[in-house]
Amino acid sequence: MDYYSTIFCYMSFFVMVGGAASTLNQQYGLPSWVGGVVLTALAILTVVGGLNSLVDKIGVVGPAIVVLCIGIGVAYPCSGMPVM
Repeated sequence: MDYYSTIFCYMSFFVMVGGAASTLNQQYGLPSWVGGVVLTALAILTVVGGLNSLVDKIGVVGPAIVVLCIGIGVAYPCSGMPVM
C-alpha cells in the first residue's frame, strides 16, 4: 500500500508540472519547459521552507482574501455595471 501512495504522488506531481507548462505556454507564449521549471522550483521551495511556514502565511493572507472577495461581490451589483 505504501508503494502505491508514493507512486501516485509522483504521478500527480508530473501531471501538475505538465499543466503548469501548458498554461504558461498558452497564456504567455513561454516555452513549455519554463512552466515546468517554475512549478518544480516552487515545489522545492515549499519543501525546503517547510509546510508549517506556508500554512502560517496562508492563515494570515486567507482572511484578507475572503474579505476582499465579499467586498467585490457586494460592490459589483451596486456599481451599475450589467450583470452577466
